[in-house]
Amino acid sequence: MMYLSNMVTIKILLKKLKQNEDGSYPLYIRAIKDRKIKFMYLGIKLQENEWHEKEQLVKKNNPNNSVRMNALISKKKAEAETLDLALEERTINEHSFKQVKDRCKHDFFQFAQKNIENLLATYKIGTYRKLKIVKCELGNVFSIIAVRHELF
Repeated sequence: MMYLSNMVTIKILLKKLKQNEDGSYPLYIRAIKDRKIKFMYLGIKLQENEWHEKEQLVKKNNPNNSVRMNALISKKKAEAETLDLALEERTINEHSFKQVKDRCKHDFFQFAQKNIENLLATYKIGTYRKLKIVKCELGNVFSIIAVRHELF
């Protein structure tokens, strides 16, 4: 198990709940950050006796090249770590938020109305009805908030 300074936990797991027809199990990377779990399939299938759980390595009794598989696992683990670090560096500051806001020409309700009309045009009647009700209820909530804001 590896812990990074930004509280990301990365572990390689043999998913024993997903046994294949030949008795092998898929190998996954499990990444946990902010209590959110992501699983990424590594493209490797192993028998249970070919995986060392504590060391998180393929054992030498694997008929395929265990050294090559362990190198691939290390590479994928490093990619998962760097991807997380790259995402952490991307933050939204006030200036970039204003730039995006200035590019947006419609308010939420115009955008919602356009999407609702597209649903009707594509004959997605059930979703159309649901979103129309949600839009109406949101409009009511916003009007109540505006009235309260004017009173105080």
